[in-house]
Amino acid sequence: MLNGKVIFENEVPPFITISEPSPALADIVSYYFEIEKPGKDGALTALPGLHALLAVPLQESRRSFTAITGKHLLLNGPRIYGSLTHAGKAFYTKEAHEFSIKFQPGVLAHLLQIKPAELQNNHLPAEHYFPDKFIAALRDAPSMKQRIVMAENYLAEKLHDRPLPAKTIIVQQALSRMNNASEAGTPELAAHLALSIPTLNRYFREVLGYSPRQCYKLLRFRQALQAYRQHGSNYAYRQAGYTDFSHFARNAHELTRHKPSML
Repeated sequence: MLNGKVIFENEVPPFITISEPSPALADIVSYYFEIEKPGKDGALTALPGLHALLAVPLQESRRSFTAITGKHLLLNGPRIYGSLTHAGKAFYTKEAHEFSIKFQPGVLAHLLQIKPAELQNNHLPAEHYFPDKFIAALRDAPSMKQRIVMAENYLAEKLHDRPLPAKTIIVQQALSRMNNASEAGTPELAAHLALSIPTLNRYFREVLGYSPRQCYKLLRFRQALQAYRQHGSNYAYRQAGYTDFSHFARNAHELTRHKPSML
């Protein structure tokens, strides 16, 4: 059932299937997932975040997206969903069937040779960026397993032609450290990576279109929301970089316009 809540990777319902990429593509693909016939019209809340998606509908069905501003968009055909600075809500029908590739932060802009800002808060027609033959092959494949094989073959070729630059790998390392440290400010990250603060800031801007501080804020919120799901307001929110629960709740409203209990 689609109820508008956030669905984390460790709590996916039966109508969503997640599959990990091969080790060779782990630096560019976070995972593949497929939504198949939820059984009821509804919505999923998309948290603000740094990843981009390629989403290919496998049958015609109504899709739309409502941004935090209230702007409502009807989305037809294959789409690229860019990174989000604030939450939004994706609406699906009960007959929805869609295959998606979730890319690692900053990777899709590099592979497509576009600026990260072109993807931010955007929902772009995929046929403007990917070959029609590739999109059609994903749509017409008889199973998710075969779609993944086709996607991996295509992406491996793209990666061979456009290897990840050193600055993208460094940014990925910095994001990993942010995810695993309650205090991961720009000076600490720069020292850990043996970079100057201006260089680290420049790498983040060039690869993601965000500053390290903005990225930490988004990652911190996601971690804290997961902790809230498990522990409620009694969690030690300082571990996620907040002073207390009230600080987290204010950030939740800033990023989503909702209380944590509504997410």
